[in-house]
Amino acid sequence: MTAEFVHLHVHTAYSLLDGAIKLSDLFDKAERDGQTAVAITDHGNLHGVVQFAYQAKNHNIKPVIGCEVYLAHGSRHDKSNEQPRAYHQVLLCENEAGWRNLLQIINTAHLEGKTSGLFGRPRADRELLEKHSEGLVCLSSCLSGMVPRTLLELGYDKALAMADWYRQVFPGRFYIEIQRNGLEDQEKANVDLLKIARELELPVVATCDAHYLDREHARSHEILLCIQTGATMNDPKRFKFSSDQIYFRTRAEMAETFGDLPAALRNTLEVAERCTFVPQFGAAVFPAYQTPRGEDSISTFTKAARSGLLRRLKPLRESHDEQRDGPWMQVEKIYAERLEIEIDLITRKGFADYFLIVQDFIGWARDHGIPVGPGRGSAAGALVSYALGITNIDPLRYNLLFERFLNPERQDNPDIDVDFCAERRDEVIRYVSEKYGEAHVSQIATFGSMKARQVVRDVGRAMGYSFGEVDSIAKLIPDDLNMTLAKAEKTPDVERLLKDAEWARELWFHARALEGLPRHVSTHAAGVVISRQPLGECVPLMLDKDANVVCQFDKNDVETAGLIKFDFLGLKTLTVIDKTLRMIREVHGIDIDMDRIPLDDPEAYALLGRGLSTGVFQFESPGMRDLLVRLKPDRIEDLTAINALYRPGPIGSGMIDDFIARKKGEQKVVYDLDILGKILESTYGMMVYQEQVQQVAHVVGGMSLGEADLMRRAMAKKKIDKMAAFKVKFLEGAARQHLARNAVEKIWDMMEKFAEYGFNKSHSAAYALVAYQTAYLKAHYSSAFMAALMTMEKNDSDKIMAKIAECRDLGIKVLPPDVNESGREFTINKKGQIRFGLEAVKNVGEGAVLSMIEARQKDGPFKGLYDFCERIDVRKANKRVVESLVKCGAFDSLEPHRAALLAAVEGAMDQAVRRQTDRDSGQTSLFGMLEAKNPTAAAPALPNVPEWSHDELLRFEKEALGFFITGHPLDDYRLLIDRFANADSETLRDATAAREVRIAAVFTALDKKMTKTGKPMAMGMAEDQKAPFRVTLFAEALEKSAALLENLEQPALLFGKIDLRDGGNGLLVEKAIPLVKAPEVCSNEVHFNLRTVGLSKGQLQRLAECIHRHPGSCRGVIHLEIPDRSEATFVLPNRLGLSPSDDLVEEVRAIFGPGVVNFQ
Repeated sequence: MTAEFVHLHVHTAYSLLDGAIKLSDLFDKAERDGQTAVAITDHGNLHGVVQFAYQAKNHNIKPVIGCEVYLAHGSRHDKSNEQPRAYHQVLLCENEAGWRNLLQIINTAHLEGKTSGLFGRPRADRELLEKHSEGLVCLSSCLSGMVPRTLLELGYDKALAMADWYRQVFPGRFYIEIQRNGLEDQEKANVDLLKIARELELPVVATCDAHYLDREHARSHEILLCIQTGATMNDPKRFKFSSDQIYFRTRAEMAETFGDLPAALRNTLEVAERCTFVPQFGAAVFPAYQTPRGEDSISTFTKAARSGLLRRLKPLRESHDEQRDGPWMQVEKIYAERLEIEIDLITRKGFADYFLIVQDFIGWARDHGIPVGPGRGSAAGALVSYALGITNIDPLRYNLLFERFLNPERQDNPDIDVDFCAERRDEVIRYVSEKYGEAHVSQIATFGSMKARQVVRDVGRAMGYSFGEVDSIAKLIPDDLNMTLAKAEKTPDVERLLKDAEWARELWFHARALEGLPRHVSTHAAGVVISRQPLGECVPLMLDKDANVVCQFDKNDVETAGLIKFDFLGLKTLTVIDKTLRMIREVHGIDIDMDRIPLDDPEAYALLGRGLSTGVFQFESPGMRDLLVRLKPDRIEDLTAINALYRPGPIGSGMIDDFIARKKGEQKVVYDLDILGKILESTYGMMVYQEQVQQVAHVVGGMSLGEADLMRRAMAKKKIDKMAAFKVKFLEGAARQHLARNAVEKIWDMMEKFAEYGFNKSHSAAYALVAYQTAYLKAHYSSAFMAALMTMEKNDSDKIMAKIAECRDLGIKVLPPDVNESGREFTINKKGQIRFGLEAVKNVGEGAVLSMIEARQKDGPFKGLYDFCERIDVRKANKRVVESLVKCGAFDSLEPHRAALLAAVEGAMDQAVRRQTDRDSGQTSLFGMLEAKNPTAAAPALPNVPEWSHDELLRFEKEALGFFITGHPLDDYRLLIDRFANADSETLRDATAAREVRIAAVFTALDKKMTKTGKPMAMGMAEDQKAPFRVTLFAEALEKSAALLENLEQPALLFGKIDLRDGGNGLLVEKAIPLVKAPEVCSNEVHFNLRTVGLSKGQLQRLAECIHRHPGSCRGVIHLEIPDRSEATFVLPNRLGLSPSDDLVEEVRAIFGPGVVNFQ
């Protein structure tokens, strides 16, 4: 028998780590079962209601919107630990008033009633229910409901009184909820719950309290609860449901379970019918901008745009040459006409307030010295954006399209993302919150989901498997952003494991059941909502870990709900630029306006052409560096194109190779129609940008730019029907211009091909400008630029180490911290040297640094260790702090004998502590009074101890800073490294394939252990002069490396294979020998490692001459690497044998640079 029944108590995946029902699965099952309505009642939140309503509509199922709220025992304001665990209370929205009241209850619970701690709950209370009961249907809930729990804990009479209270608060809208789920306490409660219903004449409803979809998922749900609580399935005291019946039952199952209570089933239909509220999310409601008195937003916006354009055109007019550029009036007319078209569309669509708000907070940021990016995304294509100061990119100068940003033929809302200095972004958000009112502004939620690797690790840990066992499975899953367990199952390694290991199959089954569930909610990195009405009246709110108010919806649901989202992004590069400019101003007295630097600076392009792009925005990756070397960019348009081309599609299609060949004149640029020249000239006849596809459709096919944008979107998404219709229009438009049909057909095919790869030029141009600015600063003020970069990475010792290596290559000296010269961050001096900041020293906190700086500012430089200890606040800078400063060399300018200083620290600090204690207590000894009269009295002599060896000095430096600074253990071995190493840590970091390498390095940590088979192995870290990397040695490698491992600190030559596991940056060591022994072991072959990138015929000719000048008995081998493609190996004939000499190494270095030749 099948019952007419509606689920009124359902926990979806948004009951985080408690509900295991994915919305898509829920509605698929409900539709198959013929269910006409379903409720959502997640624990304490409304995260899922937008998606729930959307999916319900798609499945033609009525959504019943509700929540199982938490109720405090007493007042929600009482958050003491003595409070018993919260009650549960199911509330369903009957109508619009019910939705508004549910929002009030939920929002107040989160903002006022949330308890602290890991499992803190947002609690409402009885006062809130009494105040906001209108329009809400109330169910008595599960065993944690107030009535059932009172029944079990305090008896029938108390529960009866509680139910009567509910009856009065929710007149005609309170239902007794009956569940039959196999729980013993539930069966006991049901008897008296039915009795209460009869005595108070209350209707009864049957529910499931569904937490998972099917009965077979009960164990998966138990595992989910273990993930939530941090327990394992082996723990008998873990939180669990002692039943496998808390699932989403079919109507037939409910009819069978509640056959004796048909009214309880019918009443669920009654509740669903009376709950008529369905979220209606219509057109966006823009927040209102405060205009000057007597003006509306349209007039204010129009006036600001027009006056802004005049300001922008002033410097352009001053540099305008009429003989070269034509009549100025014609130029001015083009700008003015474009502006008026944009103003007209923006005002007609009701977007004026939006633009004024964005202009306002960007203007405020600039007025307060907060760096703002030149633009981001398609907004840079709007002249209005440029006129209002929202962007700093002239769209006409870069041939950008307004219709790519706002299409007249679509109903899209404007979406302007703004980059701010990463360190000061929050100031802008605070300004917006204060200006528009805290009740009208909030950040938005984002959900972290259990993706393939994560869910396997979570499930494995919860099932009690060891880290090693779980890790062995997780590592088999390809490290791909879009990877799923279903895809991973098809890989040979996973397929083999699941076939052979039953325990792995069980783990995988449960992981598949939980994959994709949201794991946690946090605050979106950029999204901010500004609302015309108080947010609490239209969306659910919560507090994040920092007590900021956050909308419970994610960015997509916020927009669906009709709210306007603004993205405030923090861009570290803007902070780097700002810090660089400050240092240049402070040290060199030069003020640089980045908006006025020349965009054709030869030194900036030369730096990029050499691949020296570390720290250059967007151009740091190895592949990008190779591309820069191959292309040799010499104009901003090239950088714009590189930004668009360096993506998987264009790389795979060969577009980059064609682009480079055309720029170099190696491939002819041919236009099928002459009218394409103006559109494609900057990209050498290739369609690189989305805007170019639009322009071609406009010029050749006669389409409007808006219609051309719709065509481009259809092409990019391969919508065949729409593409066919657009092709007809395109061909007809070309025919009206009498253009050659064959050429037009060919152009259509080209558009169709490139539309798939085309990138937004507006975004590329804006970010190319930022890239150029960083390249300009690095080329002309490299010390300040590198110091700013290091300041931004001060908490990442690996990145600092790489930057120190870069400084070494650039000829910039990096000095250790100094108690008299260093500030908090990295700084530069007039010699162009970089001085370490004090905050980079381990154990030295902000308080200690501020104490040192304050003492210096008050009484001048420190004179020595004892003077230093006397003058700093010993409560903030203790003995450990001073020892770290000594070890890293921060006192070298006062006393270079670090060993003696370290030996004196304890005495100096004891003396300082005694005297500061005396001063604080108002007591001063006779000695102290005499010293006060004679402040120049000599400090005690330092202990007579031996100075540290060079190796000891470096070891202490590394302990204090996390890396070597005044030297490196490998510094004295440059010739040996050049001769015998063929790779370095950068090779490991950038590798995409495993291959045999030799690397000079020192071991920094090595942990020996036994494998499952009882054989020894070791895992740890090694480093060269650039960065650390992982090392793994198995039994055979340990045996071959025994001589070296007796003294781990000595420089070594590591033979091994690149290890790509765990994100790469590893070496599977096969043998390690002392570096000094390399000539004895590796002198049979001479290898030349060349890359095709930047390789010239002249260099190859010089190499051939060099080979002839160094005859010998060693075989010569040339490796020619084609980046991201392959490697070709050529063995030289015996008559071209070589002598493995230092002279050979130096000659090859002079031709190609370091790292090309090595001996084996």
